Amino acid sequence: PLKVGDLVLRFDVPRSNDMSTSMKMARKWYGPFRIFKHHEGANHYKLETLDGHEITKSVHGDHLKKF
Repeated sequence: PLKVGDLVLRFDVPRSNDMSTSMKMARKWYGPFRIFKHHEGANHYKLETLDGHEITKSVHGDHLKKF
């Protein structure tokens, strides 16, 4: 289970649907990011960069993995 303070990688959803040759070879996981807020019950997380800049959109837990 992920928790506040964990370092995670974020799955890049739009690229995962593009089947062109160049996109097949592209990175699909980006990061690391730090979890700074967990929305209980919704399995959504707010992320920030390692230098403290907040990522605007929340990310579903299915699109994250531990770094």
